[in-house]
Amino acid sequence: MGLIDPQKGLTMAAAALALSPDARRVAHRGLVYGVAGTLKATDVVVSAARGAAQGAQAGLAGEPAMRGGETT
Repeated sequence: MGLIDPQKGLTMAAAALALSPDARRVAHRGLVYGVAGTLKATDVVVSAARGAAQGAQAGLAGEPAMRGGETT
């Protein structure tokens, strides 16, 4: 048993977000940091997958894997 009905609590939170400049600032900052973190995580995953693919290709071709951006 809660003190506030969940729908009323959600409505009150939405009203506070819409009316309070501080709440909007915090929500905006959280959104920006969340998007930046997602983009960074995606970049790390893609980079790791690219490196794994290059290593697998080099292994199949019988060549040593490239390290540190070396080119052949």
